[in-house]
Amino acid sequence: MILVFNAIEALGDCLDSVAQHSQIDCRIIVIDDGSMDSAVQQLLDSYRSRWPFECYRNPTNMGFTRTVNQGVQLAGSAMRSCSTRIPR
Repeated sequence: MILVFNAIEALGDCLDSVAQHSQIDCRIIVIDDGSMDSAVQQLLDSYRSRWPFECYRNPTNMGFTRTVNQGVQLAGSAMRSCSTRIPR
């Protein structure tokens, strides 16, 4: 699960890296939490049809906790582990 709020430069690098290193059968759930930068939506649109990406967008920012819960719900029983790294 990848949660997004703006940060277009980091997002592009992140998605490219995941695409290069995802060799197992999995789902990558990407949720844009109401980014105000239209470039984020354009980038996610370009990944929307690429396996293993599933891209979703919240119309407004719901905040970290609610968006994580949304991702867990979307993943359902496929959710095996969740590790979050928040840069300081």
